[in-house]
Amino acid sequence: MGVKGLTSFVHDDCLNQVFDHIKLHNTLLLIDGFSFLHQVHFNHNIQCAFGGNYDQLADKLSAILRLMLKCHIKPIVVLDGGEDLDDRKFNTRLERIGKRQEQIVHLNQSTICSPSQQISEAQSIAKNILPIMAYKVLEDVLNELGIIYFPTIFEADYELVCLANRLDCPLLSLDSDFYVYDLKQGYISI
Repeated sequence: MGVKGLTSFVHDDCLNQVFDHIKLHNTLLLIDGFSFLHQVHFNHNIQCAFGGNYDQLADKLSAILRLMLKCHIKPIVVLDGGEDLDDRKFNTRLERIGKRQEQIVHLNQSTICSPSQQISEAQSIAKNILPIMAYKVLEDVLNELGIIYFPTIFEADYELVCLANRLDCPLLSLDSDFYVYDLKQGYISI
């Protein structure tokens, strides 16, 4: 679930000093699947108003993964369950659920506005909400492309690190936890 503020700090203050620019090819790549899904959805401004634009999401996911395959990158995707055995992150999960509910309530209240303001405000709020079937879209794209993936029930950060080190490959995610782990082949921030 990350170290609050660390990613912003690294990206804003240390980007050119900490990161190496690489041309990734001819390698295995372990991908934090849900982090990847969220970043593709939000970085491409795919709207989820009126239920979600699943075709656009599938196209973007497919294009990125096909590009990886074209560069002889063999992705392996782990769909992190996000649950932890000892409930250490229960409050964080509750906080995220609360924020999502607030966004949805605000989205529903925006229907009271004038039609042009209504559309603009709905689009602004909706771009921060991941549509409920987005996870299924990711699984469908992975199946279509024959990419290995597997779900986990629990929080899988430590398992992702162990697996990346065991496979001797880099890890792709946007989770500041990975800045502090010892990854032999490195961490690639989305």
